Amino acid sequence: MCSGRRSAFAELSPDGLLRQLLQRHEALLNADAVSHQGLPARIACFGPTSQTAQELARISQRRVEAAQASRFLIEYAAAVPPSGQQQLTLDRYDRLMALAADLISRAMLSDAIRHEFSDVSLSLLDSGRLGVSRADRFETGTNTLALARAEAALQGAAARTITPAGSQAKPPSSAVEEAMTAEFGFTLTELADGIGTLIALGEEHSPSESVLLPAADVTQHLNVALGWPEPKTTAFLHRLSLQPRADFLSVKADAWPWRFNREWSYARRPLIQVQQDNTACLAWAPRHLWSTGGYWSNLVYSGRLRATSPAMKTLLGSIRQDNNKEFERQVETALEQAGCQITACGVAKIQGRRLTADGHDLGDIDALGISLTHKKIFVAEAKDFEMARNPAELANEADHLIRGDKSARYKISRRAQWIQSHLAATLHHYTRSSDTRGWSVIPVIVTSRDLMASRVLHSDVPVVPIAQAAEWVRAASRRAPRRRGSR
Repeated sequence: MCSGRRSAFAELSPDGLLRQLLQRHEALLNADAVSHQGLPARIACFGPTSQTAQELARISQRRVEAAQASRFLIEYAAAVPPSGQQQLTLDRYDRLMALAADLISRAMLSDAIRHEFSDVSLSLLDSGRLGVSRADRFETGTNTLALARAEAALQGAAARTITPAGSQAKPPSSAVEEAMTAEFGFTLTELADGIGTLIALGEEHSPSESVLLPAADVTQHLNVALGWPEPKTTAFLHRLSLQPRADFLSVKADAWPWRFNREWSYARRPLIQVQQDNTACLAWAPRHLWSTGGYWSNLVYSGRLRATSPAMKTLLGSIRQDNNKEFERQVETALEQAGCQITACGVAKIQGRRLTADGHDLGDIDALGISLTHKKIFVAEAKDFEMARNPAELANEADHLIRGDKSARYKISRRAQWIQSHLAATLHHYTRSSDTRGWSVIPVIVTSRDLMASRVLHSDVPVVPIAQAAEWVRAASRRAPRRRGSR
């Protein structure tokens, strides 16, 4: 926080501050849930034009900004409790939210400039404020992607079905539970049990939207209710609690609210350690606490968790490998649905020969589709990516997807060139014919999501989300091949 923002926060009284911040964050969560659940009914009653994609994208962006700012205020209050006398009025809350949102926005823009995604012009206005030009490629790409996701959300809402009440998620495997214990001292099931027990405890003691109880009482209740030994309870509360620290930035990037997957974020640590009348207490809010279980589960099953134990590192590697193989099969299915009569995935050899160039192994082709009707061979790179949520993650996404000689674009281009150079052998391998007349090879990168990188950076290889892959392949199959030398 800059000095102006710090002073605006430091003048606040700590009495009841965190409870107010938690309650107001709960209100944001409630509003978002009500809107999400009510969208299908609104479309059913008033038609699809009652909620335009542009309006939904705008509302969604404002909710994301408000949630980020709200989490930051909670994290700052937990780490560096103020010692002033001013009460948190609605006017002061709005001002702090605006300051927090502005800080996050400026920091994300700074990251976008540093990673060369944004080419905005900066200027100092007569008012002394920083002026920023609009409609650069980063902003345009962000808005276009937001609109595409809003359109997909509207389509999904119109077709949304209710999950049967009796359905249950598959329990974690023994490998997941063992890795969680090695990494954190408790299993994923125990995490869910602990969260559920705390929510029930809060309902018993507090009718409001936030809970404040002595830490010793919370510890004793978990020990008794769940039969946990003291070390497990201690590990659970430690891993899920935000704690005061002398310097907010002492945890470095884990304190930056515009970054995601942070160790010291409110999203990951829903309990707040506070002092109340010289007594160590824990504060929490039920809606956010409930959402934490899904957040932790997603960290593990998406492979995003920054693991430290060998067991968890091994598990995450296995999860990523399994996810990648499954996505390769999905891409192969999309090629088949698009009309390719011959498909394959994990292609390592053609007629017994590895794909090599200049003595280097080019790796496997993730998915391959052959349209006999249109004489097209599609060479697909399957990339199961999590969504990049800020410029730092976008930089990693761009490096893996488009930029450099380790990117998917570079790799699939070389594999497609190999197929083109060995076209007769490839055709004979799959069709028993070596006639190459009229055939063309088309490289494509298929992603698990609609990604930002392909909207901000140019790629000479098409980048297509899996939801649009079959349609894209059908269109590319009908397209006449380019003549050599044409543009």
